[in-house]
Amino acid sequence: MMQIITEICRICNSKKEILVNPVQYTKWMFGEGYIQDIFPDMSPEDREMIISNTCGSCFKKLFPTSEE
Repeated sequence: MMQIITEICRICNSKKEILVNPVQYTKWMFGEGYIQDIFPDMSPEDREMIISNTCGSCFKKLFPTSEE
């Protein structure tokens, strides 16, 4: 069974609903591994939203790559 968590970007206040497995989410919340190992199929943008409450657009503005 999956559950939806709602995260709000701390910069632009956009809301993002992310579908997670509650067992995996609990493991991450209790620090039982790295988020990329616990959620290997989740997009990097969704993982960052869970980690830092920063959406993909705002993250790219804060940390632009040399290609951008």
